[in-house]
Amino acid sequence: MKNSITLLSTLFMAIAFIVCNEEAMNDTSDPVGQGAAIINISGDIITNTTWVANNTYVLSGLVRVKDGATLTIQPGTRIEGREGVGGGLPGTLMIEKDGWLIANGRRDKPIVFTSNKPAGQRKPGDWGGVILLGEAPVCFDGNPRIEGIPVDPNDPSSGTYGGNFPNDNSGSLWYVRIEYAGFIVEDGNETNGLTMGGVGAGTSISHVQASFCSDDGFQWFGGTANADHLVAYRNNDEDFETDLGWGGTVEFALSIRDTQTPFNLSNNGFESNGNDNEGPSTCLTSGVFTNVTLMGPARPRSGCDMEVNPNFLSGILLRNETRLNIYNSAVFGYPRFQLEEQNAGVTGTLSGIVLGVPDVTNHMLTSNSRAQATNIANFAASNNNTIVTATGCNFIINNTLDEVLGLKVAAWNLPTLEGQAIPDLRPNSGSILLSGAHPGAPAGNTTYRGAFNTTDGNWDIYDGSTWVDWAPNDDF
Repeated sequence: MKNSITLLSTLFMAIAFIVCNEEAMNDTSDPVGQGAAIINISGDIITNTTWVANNTYVLSGLVRVKDGATLTIQPGTRIEGREGVGGGLPGTLMIEKDGWLIANGRRDKPIVFTSNKPAGQRKPGDWGGVILLGEAPVCFDGNPRIEGIPVDPNDPSSGTYGGNFPNDNSGSLWYVRIEYAGFIVEDGNETNGLTMGGVGAGTSISHVQASFCSDDGFQWFGGTANADHLVAYRNNDEDFETDLGWGGTVEFALSIRDTQTPFNLSNNGFESNGNDNEGPSTCLTSGVFTNVTLMGPARPRSGCDMEVNPNFLSGILLRNETRLNIYNSAVFGYPRFQLEEQNAGVTGTLSGIVLGVPDVTNHMLTSNSRAQATNIANFAASNNNTIVTATGCNFIINNTLDEVLGLKVAAWNLPTLEGQAIPDLRPNSGSILLSGAHPGAPAGNTTYRGAFNTTDGNWDIYDGSTWVDWAPNDDF
């Protein structure tokens, strides 16, 4: 059982992290890649394997890291996914529940998973993304199977996840980008940028960006996995989704939406479900998100006739009796609700949250109705929560969304070419986001609300690091 050696594996990852920050990691069991090359990858990885930074690895179909095998990826390595043939599954990397992925990039040498198409031709859904499976608890009666992956008649347990090991270890992802991923079989049956099924708390996930994905950026199906410093950028469906009893913690997360992302499914910035009636009624999603910034599609100072894709709904959607806890976060710019509850019974803690309501008069969604803060009664009257409302949609009118939040107009930068100005989410001095935090939050425990203080903090975004890419279609 993988869980039985979690402590040893955690020690190994700590050592690996030190090594990869000092020199290139090498595994003598797999000497492939000594010279720069394009390496085509398909089928199963059944022995310990290392992918090295001077090669490009191209995935075709479902590539599985099987039980007992470890895939190690060096800092700076590029992995590309091919489109599927005849509508079949495109290049997809799946780590089975007893396999490991050690993908430890650096802030100046991120590991990049992206489309195999040339620059300028990449689009959401070009390939299938990264799937991590583990043996942590899941709210599901039986053996759940991960979405978007066909059943293998010769190995029916492949793609299943969940178990009884909360500290299960599936490996590590540090300073990783995942771009243009997500394969939609049908609505409700898709892969994402990073999909996690039953992943345990022994897994380490830090500084990961999921951008331009055709479905969710990050999705958790149960498990107890923790993560920090996540960036979800211009994805088509939810940026963060938690299901089937996820019970981990996410500290510091950023979501940025595109005003006119071309998609056909209604979506929210963040969706949390209880157990979808798949498990015992007492088994519910109860994880923690702290210091999150969700920036919706409504842009300030763009003129009162600005149009937004009508499939955008709410910033956060809590439903099916989820018990998700959210602290010290900021949600703004969504045309329906900034925070919406569906189905009675949501009892998680919502504290230290700022909701910024955009002015949608005459130019957005729902038959020109106005956006709202929340449908949760007494939300602003308790727990350090705050609602601010923009009353001007043009830059000649005061009280625009940037002004009431105390953000720079540059926060809404959406570059299409390298070298263009990037989004700057650091609040201005005096911003409402810089005070009013929930004291003693179970994670983060900052004095500010949202993902950023006035400095870069530990994000490694505004200090010249290169792990985040705001215009990946302009890359080689």
